[in-house]
Amino acid sequence: MLEIFQTKFRPRETRRPVHIPSRMRSGAEWMDVCIRNVSSRGLLVESESPPAPGTYVDLRRGSQIVIGRVVWRNDRLFGVRAQDRIEIDALIKEPRLARPAAKLETTANPERRSKSRADTDQNVARRLERSRQLSSAIQFALIAVAGISASAIIAAEVYNLLKHPIAEIDAALSSTR
Repeated sequence: MLEIFQTKFRPRETRRPVHIPSRMRSGAEWMDVCIRNVSSRGLLVESESPPAPGTYVDLRRGSQIVIGRVVWRNDRLFGVRAQDRIEIDALIKEPRLARPAAKLETTANPERRSKSRADTDQNVARRLERSRQLSSAIQFALIAVAGISASAIIAAEVYNLLKHPIAEIDAALSSTR
C-alpha cells in the first residue's frame, strides 16, 4: 500500500520554519509582513491584511527579492508560489536594510524608462482632468441645446393653442366696430 502512495504522489518539499520580518508590495501598496516558513519554491507569509489568491506580490528582505503569486489565504496567513527558485540561506542570512529598498534600487539601477513614473502619473492626471473638463463642457452644451429646443417646442405649441381663440376674439372685436 505504501508503494502506491509513493508512486502516485510527489513528496512535499521540506519547509524551513523561520521568522523573517520583510516588506511586501501588492499592487501599489507596501506593507510589513513576516515570513513564517520557506522552501525553494514557496513561502508561508503572515500579514495584517493578506492579499487575495491570484494576486502577484513582491517580497523584499534587504537586497533579496522574491516575486510570486498568492495561491491560498487563510485568516492572516497566505501561501506564495515563487516565480524563481528561492535561495533559502541567502534569504535567512540577509540583514534588513536600514533605508527603504526603493532608494537602494535607484542608486544601484538607474531608471530604465525614458520618463520617470512620477512624470507619467502627472501626465495621466492632467489628461484625466482635461477629459473631465471637456465632458463637463459637452454635457452643459447638450443640456443648454435641449433646454432651448424644449422652450421653442413649448412656445410653438402655446402659439398654436392660443391662435384660434385669439383670432375669434379679434374677429368679434372688429365686427362690433
